[in-house]
Amino acid sequence: MKGLRSFGIIGSVFLCGALFSLYHANPVQTIYQFVCGLAFAFMAVKSGSILPTVLSHFLNNTMIILLTKFGVSSIPTAVIMIASLCLIGTLGYLFFFDVQENEKTEKVVKPQEKQRREQENKAERVRFFVCALVGITVFVINWFSALAQGF
Repeated sequence: MKGLRSFGIIGSVFLCGALFSLYHANPVQTIYQFVCGLAFAFMAVKSGSILPTVLSHFLNNTMIILLTKFGVSSIPTAVIMIASLCLIGTLGYLFFFDVQENEKTEKVVKPQEKQRREQENKAERVRFFVCALVGITVFVINWFSALAQGF
């Protein structure tokens, strides 16, 4: 997320969600993975830590593995509702109760300082995309390859 910080909170969360779904290279689950990526990125940004995201991702994967192991072909409605309520509750808490106080106490910035920051943000975006371009290209090729193979 540090490489995406210059895109602002909304931009970095959406970009992170897109990269998360692209990384998983499963066209059938792209929308689900995009939504999970959005939620995980938002949790990381608002909490100031990756620990809630790691725990949520671990629990999500554990649930999928256990359901598959025990031959559950469709997820019971009760499990979907409980998981959805937990996710909505967590995101609601993070949205309405800002954990990071330093965002609220931003000082007035001089025009020269603002211009310097904007130039640094632009340079940071360029560095991010140059470094990430190889990986993103590989994941795009992988995603389309999975799509062409019929999921």
